[in-house]
Amino acid sequence: LRVEFRPYDEGLGELAGRHFDVVLAADAFRSYGADRSSDHVEAMALEISRLVEAGGLLAAAFGPSWKAPHGGGTDSRVPWAHLLFSERLIFDEFRKVRPGSDARTFDDIGINRITMRRLRQAMAATGLERLYFATNVGSGRAIRAARGLSRVPGVGEYFTQNAYGVWRRS
Repeated sequence: LRVEFRPYDEGLGELAGRHFDVVLAADAFRSYGADRSSDHVEAMALEISRLVEAGGLLAAAFGPSWKAPHGGGTDSRVPWAHLLFSERLIFDEFRKVRPGSDARTFDDIGINRITMRRLRQAMAATGLERLYFATNVGSGRAIRAARGLSRVPGVGEYFTQNAYGVWRRS
């Protein structure tokens, strides 16, 4: 069995034309292409799916989503601060606790505002067969509470901490 681990920094272009039996994407979607107006999630899902050999698997981990309590990625103690306060206020405070940082936007820190809905749509558009998809995976108190609250109609996105999925290329 040949195992090849290929981390990347710039993009998946260096792997163009290559195919793998198993592709692992751990938190790749959350910080890929932070420009809010781009189709980065959709583009990355397609790019990654093209790397999967026929009969091969794509396993992905993602979280937290943009609407989750700490989806802003600023380590704020206030849940949903990134949704409640202006970006300017958040990053004025962010720079105070991180001297030397010049971040002024979520784009600057690589947070791309991906919702669970958008992730699901992007993966569905790849044409890969979904074998497994679960959210709020874990056994701690907070994740168990989030799992229950995420089932309440209309607020599920706001309590989804993580997602794990496995897809197969037919």
